[in-house]
Amino acid sequence: MIRVRKTMMLAGFAAVAMSAVPANALSIVLTNMGGVEEGTDAWIGFTAAAKYWESVLTNDVTVNIRVGFSDLGATTLGSASSSGATYTTAAYKTALAASATSDLDDSVVANLDNLTSNNYRVYTALGKALGLYTNTTNNDSTIRFNNTFAWDFNTNDGFTGYSSDFISVAVHEIGHALGWASGVTQSGNGQAANTDLLRYQNGSWSMAWGGDPYLSIDGGETQIFDRSWMSTGADGRQTSHWKDGARIHDGVTCTQLLEPQIGIMDPTGGICQQGIVTAADLAVMDAIGWTLAWDILTTPTYTFNSAQILNAAFPQFGAVPEASTWAMLIAGFGLVGLAARRRRETATA
Repeated sequence: MIRVRKTMMLAGFAAVAMSAVPANALSIVLTNMGGVEEGTDAWIGFTAAAKYWESVLTNDVTVNIRVGFSDLGATTLGSASSSGATYTTAAYKTALAASATSDLDDSVVANLDNLTSNNYRVYTALGKALGLYTNTTNNDSTIRFNNTFAWDFNTNDGFTGYSSDFISVAVHEIGHALGWASGVTQSGNGQAANTDLLRYQNGSWSMAWGGDPYLSIDGGETQIFDRSWMSTGADGRQTSHWKDGARIHDGVTCTQLLEPQIGIMDPTGGICQQGIVTAADLAVMDAIGWTLAWDILTTPTYTFNSAQILNAAFPQFGAVPEASTWAMLIAGFGLVGLAARRRRETATA
């Protein structure tokens, strides 16, 4: 469920983002289901992505994620299936208010009355951050990557052939596992969940399919950092993502972006397209209950790309040639233009 692009690094922040782990920090435990054996390119990529999230989120909780490969079809790069639990909206609001640590959190809490659903669905990983879910041993999410795609594991020196950015997809899918998800459905019967407390249309909180949804931390008055449009569902993208930006792609050559992407939680990914995390991505994480290592409102132009994420976790790769490109191509791969990410949810025991 993501797409990414170039990045402009916030001056002076590169060294801070991953060079030091907060005193209290998220711990992501990865369990190999096949194809992610220690020391492999996939293991390095998943580990770098996990370390990035651990470096920016300070909640002292452990999140368990199974990772592996399977054939996901012709258009899906990766998918995340996450466990969740349902709470009364009152309980969720109480937990969110209790976890507030920033001005951004205070703004969200001040507008919680706009959230009018009776119940609220929360992924178990996010539930841990909010103190709602205390099981430390159960699996929180399962992430699968498509084993029929060509992957590039190190974009420091560009892309090898027509391949997809592995680390950006890993960061994206772990983002879903941590709670970047929506319950909006075409039937209108979806249960409000995770990021939906921030979902507005025309100034009012909304779980509507279609339209022009956006995320807001001030009760719908403004968009997050002035650009936080969401996928509508009616646009063919899952509602758990930013709105897709315009681009040119033929499925054979590198994708050309016609407008900046909103962030790492974009719904699709182009060929030869490097992923970036933006301030908007992290603001949402802060708003739904995670605690960031710094005040994201003071760094609205923050970006961190997949090469920087790799280099921060494994500095040796910043000075060496391409780690490798996994060429598990199927016949006709060139026909695959923009590949999507897929989110699924499972109930907790």
